[in-house]
Amino acid sequence: MQATKKTLSREEYLDERKLLHGFHQAAFDSYERAVLALASALFAFSVAYLRLLPEGETIQAKFALVSSWCFFAVAILSILSCFAMNIKAYNVEIAKVDAATEDASALEPANPWIKPSYFIYWISGLTLAAGIAALIAFSIVNIGQL
Repeated sequence: MQATKKTLSREEYLDERKLLHGFHQAAFDSYERAVLALASALFAFSVAYLRLLPEGETIQAKFALVSSWCFFAVAILSILSCFAMNIKAYNVEIAKVDAATEDASALEPANPWIKPSYFIYWISGLTLAAGIAALIAFSIVNIGQL
């Protein structure tokens, strides 16, 4: 006895595809918010931590602190640049769909904004991690002064 193969109807496929696209977009939105919130909060924490150190004490590992600030700034700026890149990517996709009403082959070319956008997402995550590591190093070296 052979099992019959069940396939999705076109309508079911489109419903599933829309649902998955919504989850995909929500994941990117969450990632962007998390990077912005963490980088900003950790920058603020580092400034507050500096105020806890007693006046007159020599701050050690200043390079780690300044490095963490630079990494946090790069993380924030990279996410902000992704906003602009994603708008460009969406505009390209909209134009492709519009052109596909006349010729379905208009959907075939790859969107040139996708790979740079993913690359910048990686940069934002890696620089956030590097900033956290630098801030932890700075804090460990200076914790004894509190």
